[in-house]
Amino acid sequence: MERDYPTRRVVLGFVCAPSLTGLAAVLGGLLSALLTGRPTEAVAIYCSLAMLLMLGGLVTYGLPGLFIGGVCAAMRLHRSPWVVAAVAVLAGAVCQGWAELFASRSLDRTLVPTLPVLGAASPFVVGACVALVAALLLLPPALRTPADTATPRPDARG
Repeated sequence: MERDYPTRRVVLGFVCAPSLTGLAAVLGGLLSALLTGRPTEAVAIYCSLAMLLMLGGLVTYGLPGLFIGGVCAAMRLHRSPWVVAAVAVLAGAVCQGWAELFASRSLDRTLVPTLPVLGAASPFVVGACVALVAALLLLPPALRTPADTATPRPDARG
């Protein structure tokens, strides 16, 4: 039985993972402004906007991140393609449900925020992508079984 599972790192990492979306949005806007030749206002404005969006992501989606991180830590999940995909789909579904809950409580009953291309599916796609990156970075590597480390058998053909 494994005792040294990085529970704190996994839970705190998934709680803080929604902050990555704010940082990515600002870096994307800054990169777009630089590549298209549009004048960039001040770097300080982009930095303050990044901090504001990172805090907003943490406040808005921190609780779903805590749920996903708690599930990963409770199940002691390890990084493998199927586990990472399952965590991404679960996180996308939780984020979509969280956004729908917010939309049901708002006055105009619209999802906030949405990407123009994705529309109402924005929370699912963004949540799944962020969880995919977080799972790849935070989950410990897959456990090796004794069968994986055994010496291969010689070929039967002789």
